[in-house]
Amino acid sequence: MEPRLGQRDQLYALRWRRAGEKLDRGTRRLRVACAANAQSALRHERRFGFCLSETQDFSSYKLLIVPALYIADDALLQRISDYVKKGGHVVMTFKSGFANENSAVRWVRAPGPLREAAGLSYQEFSNLEHSLALKDDPFQLGDANKVQYWAEFLMPEHAKALAYYDHPFFGKWPAITENQFGSGTLLYEGTIFPMGCKRRC
Repeated sequence: MEPRLGQRDQLYALRWRRAGEKLDRGTRRLRVACAANAQSALRHERRFGFCLSETQDFSSYKLLIVPALYIADDALLQRISDYVKKGGHVVMTFKSGFANENSAVRWVRAPGPLREAAGLSYQEFSNLEHSLALKDDPFQLGDANKVQYWAEFLMPEHAKALAYYDHPFFGKWPAITENQFGSGTLLYEGTIFPMGCKRRC
């Protein structure tokens, strides 16, 4: 049984902080899709996932899926960081740790208090007008080797880059990273990945 954090406040905050017509129009679908992709990947591995509120204890689980945790107080992000350090594994998507509990963008570089656990930071991001391929199809997705809608310009500090965009400009930054922190790992997705990628990362 693998938990994922989910709360309606995240959806409202993402709608309020507009990020381009395509992303905004599908905000609910995208956040649901992030969770659905993860759930599908778990089913593919014959594992079961469920949703936790942000106040529940997740320390006893081996894997935590965190889709677009846009607003969160420092205490929750510290709990996630401590969870990784003590041996937990996190799969986290774009826009996580970006704003505080009042939906105010943090003064520190994203992803805020998660920076050490994620092993990366970023200051810039962009809408994607068209889908982009990942360089060299690292997850062997064939025609499905495309990401879409959103790209964060991830700057690894300790994290390992798992895939880059196949693009003369966006290709400067990784699309997905993984960081070993303490006894655990945090995998961070800076864009919208196809469903098959969840099964191969």
